[in-house]
Amino acid sequence: MVAAAWNNYLEIEKSLEKRGFIPFENFVWTRALNKKILLINANCHGEFYREYLYKIPGFLEEYCEFFLPSVAENEDGQIPESWLRNCDIYLHQDIQAANSKSYRLSDEYVLPKLKDGCKAVCVPNFVGLGKAFYPSSMGLKKSVSVAFGSIWMFDQDRLLDKGYEKYHTIAGIKKLWLSEDAIEEDEIRRLFQDRLDKMLQREKNWDIKVSDIVLNNYKDKKLFWDSGHPTNALMLPVCARMAVFLGLQDIENTNITLEPRLDFVEAFVLPCVKKALRLNWTEEGTIRKGEWVFNKLEGSELTVEEYIRQYIWWFKGVYLEE
Repeated sequence: MVAAAWNNYLEIEKSLEKRGFIPFENFVWTRALNKKILLINANCHGEFYREYLYKIPGFLEEYCEFFLPSVAENEDGQIPESWLRNCDIYLHQDIQAANSKSYRLSDEYVLPKLKDGCKAVCVPNFVGLGKAFYPSSMGLKKSVSVAFGSIWMFDQDRLLDKGYEKYHTIAGIKKLWLSEDAIEEDEIRRLFQDRLDKMLQREKNWDIKVSDIVLNNYKDKKLFWDSGHPTNALMLPVCARMAVFLGLQDIENTNITLEPRLDFVEAFVLPCVKKALRLNWTEEGTIRKGEWVFNKLEGSELTVEEYIRQYIWWFKGVYLEE
């Protein structure tokens, strides 16, 4: 048995393997002793599945997770095959063979290597689907390099760019950006239908079907922080459905509280979108409320005016006073 913290265990495992010892056969992590093994191979959405499972009574007494980096951060580009051979629950997104990271992370490569009886569950990937609510977004274009990686600052916004070129003032940009006619309703509705069609197409490969959750809730709840990151209001019922699919719960329990928030890219749903899609929910004039203050120019709250000011500073190199 190897008694060590997770990061230390990983180093010990690699060292023992070089000497010919096989994980789960010749040695085992003490926390995994007499427990079933969980693996989560996903993007940042995986945080939600992990937390939900951990909060199911008795789950951690029965299961032990062997932690995988998110797909984008998996520098090895693979999952140890000894882990796959001993896995009991494998949560994964629909990872194609031609993915940009590694074939060895793909479903085509991984699924045949799982042991008989492993519950392999394909969970949703919402990246890009939130674009339906952010039609002026041109994608993540501004990041800052820091000691521990990169911080994504803002989606580039074609309306803010247009407002700056036309007005060069916060008041003028805000007036254009918040106009209910800033983008034609037909364009917004076409984009919404396009994203819905994409979801329905992706969903064919998902074990956890979620289109009904989106359609039944999008008018009354904010479901996406930006074009690629779902809110807790969306992920909670998705996780509850996953737990039922796995047989860990009899009903979809949405009373569990999820702590992770994927709101690290600033985004507002504009009035023109709310009008076109008949959205009933409201959001406060500030977002983030200091949770990620390290990427602010000043202050810990972000009003619409401050959002515009910071956006123009980062993209145009100009600090607008008014």
